[in-house]
Amino acid sequence: MLQNIRNYLAIAILILVLLFAVIIIGYREVNITTGQTFDFFGRELIPAPLWARMLITSEYQWAGFSWFIFDMIAFWSALFFSFILYKFKD
Repeated sequence: MLQNIRNYLAIAILILVLLFAVIIIGYREVNITTGQTFDFFGRELIPAPLWARMLITSEYQWAGFSWFIFDMIAFWSALFFSFILYKFKD
């Protein structure tokens, strides 16, 4: 019974993480008066440098390298946690 609950929780976490990732990638808000662009979390997006567009992202705007690292760690950690929770045996 506990294993089934853990499996359902792991699947729910996986679905939420993937859905959240799609929303974060696709959501942009533009302030019409200032012309500033913001992402889902309200972080101001700035033009990505050429090296970042070539190596990391194909988008022309990003929140910065430190936010990119934070986002990657959070995303992959959540996926790893979901996998461990699903595979965990009593």
